[in-house]
Amino acid sequence: MAPMVRRRLGSLGRATLHCAYGIRRADANTPLIFASRHGETTRIRPMLSDLAVGNPLSPTAFGLAVHNAIGALYSIDRGDTGVMQAIAAGRDTVESSLVEAIGLLADGHEEVAVIVGEAPLDETYRDFVDEPECLYAWGWQIGLPGSGAPVFSLTPCSPGRDGESPAASLPHGLEVLKFVLSGQRELLHRSDRLSWLWRRHD
Repeated sequence: MAPMVRRRLGSLGRATLHCAYGIRRADANTPLIFASRHGETTRIRPMLSDLAVGNPLSPTAFGLAVHNAIGALYSIDRGDTGVMQAIAAGRDTVESSLVEAIGLLADGHEEVAVIVGEAPLDETYRDFVDEPECLYAWGWQIGLPGSGAPVFSLTPCSPGRDGESPAASLPHGLEVLKFVLSGQRELLHRSDRLSWLWRRHD
């Protein structure tokens, strides 16, 4: 990444784009989905503080704080004008990014790249922390079921589905990654309004 662009990245942006640059996309038309529940909250607090005392916002600071800023910097650096989306859907962010990817596959794309990243919330928002936190990012190349490739399904289900979700020891995004890598057969995720059942079919 060009140094002038790289200097604009925070820790979440650096982790996320480390994954994005490492994914081998089938071609320039392969869509990219960047998913983060909270984004870079450390950029937001100073701007809210400025607003509270009547100071004007910096356009540059605002532009780097919006949820699609990380993907935009990637696009600028790579000259990538393909399909690129930013997803933020609360506790359903990982699942929503997969639903979006499946929709893009149904539209005729052969492959979709999904990049998920999170960072600890700024200290201002500590009262809203509802899962373990750490800085992380991972990326997947997702395609239609094919010979030799692992196959997974994701199904929304009733919040009252039998069984209890164990206490989380990882951020949800890392729980999903662990499920995929560990050989575990199922993962149940309960969010505020919906439950999601991940299944392995290989």
